[in-house]
Amino acid sequence: MFILRFLAFSNILISLAAASIAYGFTTHLNVDTPLLYVLVVFGATLFTYNLHRILRRREIKQDYSDRHRWLTQHPLFLRTLAGIGLTLSIAVYFRSFIAVESLIVLGLVGLISATYALKIRADCTSLREIPYIKIYLIGVSWTLVCFVWPLFQEQLPITPYWKIITSGFLFVFSATIPFDIRDAIYDAPEQKTIPHLVGIKWSKIIAGSSLLTSFFLLFSYTPQVLHNTFFLTGYTGLFLLILFTKQRNPELYFSFLVDGWIVFWGLGINFL
Repeated sequence: MFILRFLAFSNILISLAAASIAYGFTTHLNVDTPLLYVLVVFGATLFTYNLHRILRRREIKQDYSDRHRWLTQHPLFLRTLAGIGLTLSIAVYFRSFIAVESLIVLGLVGLISATYALKIRADCTSLREIPYIKIYLIGVSWTLVCFVWPLFQEQLPITPYWKIITSGFLFVFSATIPFDIRDAIYDAPEQKTIPHLVGIKWSKIIAGSSLLTSFFLLFSYTPQVLHNTFFLTGYTGLFLLILFTKQRNPELYFSFLVDGWIVFWGLGINFL
């Protein structure tokens, strides 16, 4: 159980999930150095997610869950991981990738990430607190760094891959809704998250519909998806996880199972 908490609460697992998508997509593109993309995406995700945890630690007024208790008990570890992630992503990027086009894309992701949880002043609103947009910011950030950046970096057109990109966005979007369900009692009603707007039942319907759309987009790109064990496992498993999502589920249900299930989608692309 210690290992599972460590992987989930340290954000190493979610960083591996993002890296798996980057690896799968860049391998699909037949780039020469997919592992370099993996290192940048893994490091950037590790930095970003731990930065958000650091910035929001002061908002934890109670021990809501195992995750909150873990965060309050390991502040130095979070800072260390954030530093490692930032150093890794910057070192690999500026040694191997630096280009104007990709700097624009990654700069936009960096701007979103920095202002997602950061308040310049106590009376300011962070991006995640702006009504309606919290879940979409997450999906857009993943899409930019895992799909758009490699295409820009390799100077490839986006149009031939729009179905894969949209499918990936919808898969991550679907995987994010269970977290909005979990956080509905903590998020301010003014944030207008999907569970606030339509309730838990319809949130699950929206997540399931997005997941189904993601699958059919991928199928229309290549029917091989029907013979891809990783994709079939990813879609079936995430659908069941969404179906059985409850606010009282253990924290590892979300931070380990739901987050970790994204890895199957990344592995699936690798075998298209």
